[in-house]
Amino acid sequence: MATEVTQEAPAVPSVWRNRHFLLFFSAQTISFVGDMMLPVALTVAMLAAGFGASEVGLVLAAHIAPMVVLMLVGGVLADRFQARRMMIVADLVRLVAIGLMAVDVAGGRPSLWLLIATQAVTGAATALYQPGVAGMVPAVAPGHLKEANAALRIGISLGAALGPMGAGIVVGFAAPATAIALDAASFAVSAVCLSVIRLVAVPTPRRENLWQGMRHGWYEFRSRTWLWPVIAVFALLGLTLYGPFQVLAATVLTDRDGASGYGLMMSLFGAGAAAGGLVAMRMRPRFPLRTGIIALLGYLPVPFLVGQGAPPVLLAPAFVAAGAGASVWAVMWATTVQTQIPADVLNRIYAYDQTGSLILQPVGRALAGPAAGLLGTGTVLTTSSVGLLAGCAALLAIPAFRRLPAGPP
Repeated sequence: MATEVTQEAPAVPSVWRNRHFLLFFSAQTISFVGDMMLPVALTVAMLAAGFGASEVGLVLAAHIAPMVVLMLVGGVLADRFQARRMMIVADLVRLVAIGLMAVDVAGGRPSLWLLIATQAVTGAATALYQPGVAGMVPAVAPGHLKEANAALRIGISLGAALGPMGAGIVVGFAAPATAIALDAASFAVSAVCLSVIRLVAVPTPRRENLWQGMRHGWYEFRSRTWLWPVIAVFALLGLTLYGPFQVLAATVLTDRDGASGYGLMMSLFGAGAAAGGLVAMRMRPRFPLRTGIIALLGYLPVPFLVGQGAPPVLLAPAFVAAGAGASVWAVMWATTVQTQIPADVLNRIYAYDQTGSLILQPVGRALAGPAAGLLGTGTVLTTSSVGLLAGCAALLAIPAFRRLPAGPP
């Protein structure tokens, strides 16, 4: 295995003056904008071709399953063969797969099985790409981890706002296939940016096969009592909060306020997330996990208010606060993991994090509709808020979590 560091080892005054980080930031942000364009363009193309909601859901879901299954393998490979190398390979695979999808959609009547297959391939490639992100941040932004993580959150927030909007514009003036092709092109840009970064491999003495690497990662994961409870809690929140809320909020707000009303709330969430990233960039908490999880409580009112049919004048500030709180938590969590976990297992730990966050979300999405029909939407979303409160309280009750000090910069 080998870790990587930038050739220009001395820290620079700001991440925004760091060429390596700017390239990495560009790769992440541009490819994320493309990712956010794809669901909109693909949904429009499939509906126009005569497919129904069931086929659209099947194609969109085909991306998630390979990610959950292969994420841990991706973490081991990123630690073993260098994260940047795995990320470039993943980008090239996604370029080809999404390019084939664009060609198929441009024909007018896309093949359902080809769409499912290309989505599955992109999901598998994402499982190879995503674990390496955690290991790349210390390599490209030494001495500025929190600032770098905050900047990346801002980029993601901008991507979440600009991607769907851009897809709508492109689809309106051109065609869905054009928007899908732009998504494919975003992976080409990402691969070029990553390849230009100059990193030096620093070999480590450990030699492991795939199974040994996974077992070693599991030992490092379970041995930290501040770490695994977070993954467990967020796996359950995927079932009780994030999964149901994504489905029911879209349904409730679109039915009441139209697509523009729902889009406005999501844009306010993105604006709050960008603001939260800026705030987190300046924060210097003694106990970052405690600070982050308290900030995440800003998400608490949103499911309840949506479920109770609150008017937009109340929802707007709540969505801004939710985005800001979620962003502060994400920055504090990512920085803590990067400063507390040894470099040679960092990508595997991040893979456990990603797997835990995803594993129950599809179940939460699938059960949201039936649960709302049986119990009522208000009851389900109130339970989501209560679940978040319980999860945050459970983490704050763990001394190893709330007392974990900030790591070295």
